[in-house]
Amino acid sequence: MHYAYALAAGALLLALRVAAVRRARFARYDALHAKFAHLLEDPSKMTYQESEEIQKVMQSYDMPWIAILSLSFALFKTYAIPTISLVLNKSGQLSDPAVAARRAEDTAVFIGEFLYGGLDSERGCVALARLNWLHGRYGALITRDNLLYTLSLFVFEPAVWAKKYEWRGMSELEQEARYIFWREIGARMGIADIPSTRAALLEWSVAYADRAEKYAPQNKSVGDATFHVLLKPMPGPLKAFGKRAGIVFLPDRTREAFGYAPAPWVLRQLVPALLSLKGWVCGYLLMPRATPPDYVEAVVVKDEKGGEKLVRHGFLFEPWYCAPGSTSIGALGTGKPGKGWHEGGFMPETLGPERLMAQGVELSLKNGAEMRTAAMACPFFRPS
Repeated sequence: MHYAYALAAGALLLALRVAAVRRARFARYDALHAKFAHLLEDPSKMTYQESEEIQKVMQSYDMPWIAILSLSFALFKTYAIPTISLVLNKSGQLSDPAVAARRAEDTAVFIGEFLYGGLDSERGCVALARLNWLHGRYGALITRDNLLYTLSLFVFEPAVWAKKYEWRGMSELEQEARYIFWREIGARMGIADIPSTRAALLEWSVAYADRAEKYAPQNKSVGDATFHVLLKPMPGPLKAFGKRAGIVFLPDRTREAFGYAPAPWVLRQLVPALLSLKGWVCGYLLMPRATPPDYVEAVVVKDEKGGEKLVRHGFLFEPWYCAPGSTSIGALGTGKPGKGWHEGGFMPETLGPERLMAQGVELSLKNGAEMRTAAMACPFFRPS
């Protein structure tokens, strides 16, 4: 009888916990959709400024981990396009394990500056201008289709991953917000003929992958270096297991384009199930986070010459631009970064490979200021 009472009490406490978590979990979501209720019937009418606010709930609070993981694998999928992996392989920025983590972290910092800091902020505009300058150095090697395909995966992959693995999927409002936000970024990057609807972009993206995704030796070179970066937090003996687990998330055609063998059957069942379980635990048992992840935060500090630098509170791959002491990687602190990370911080106009940090600075600042001024007048994206 006592066991029955204890079981009933436990079930009641669990039910109360689940009810409290679900109420708290959907508080931001419900408030967001109430605020933008005027867009629910036709989300395509939203401005890119509204899209910034809408997507931040998912990106910064509700599912930041899966958002980052999905974007990481979105980038990974682009390396199955030979024309993309060829540029990266030639530059050495992702094919060389010694610098691959720096390149990955810089990509995260670039995106963070305009994704979390604001697309029209001074820092966001300079970061995007700097990214344009770095891309411009490769000329015709980086094609319009390469850029548009990457952008399309940034739009669609987070929704795919959320639906599969998170405690909730992304609403139509949130999915449209991602499209409108990245569409504006694409226009500021000079990408021509961006499809003017989310459905049209998806159709283009699928068709492009069908014809362009194919095996090439440089795909595997870049893919192996990327796995080296992604698995850095794991202890050495587990890295081989981690790579096989990571391959689970690659569609068969993408996996074949990298030249990877299929993951063992047990991993193809276990890994997605564990990720889904993590989403269930978060959604039903854990209260929502109160603050954004530490890797999106940075503080302004004075350097030794009296200039200003941005020092980050956290990192994703390696502690570039983080304060001293932020150098352990992984939950066990077993991973160690390469040498030379900039503990003193960064400025958006100097981001990029070490050899290029002092180049293009004034041009990045100038173009960033011009971008910001132009954006105040009207959006860069205008349907053709």
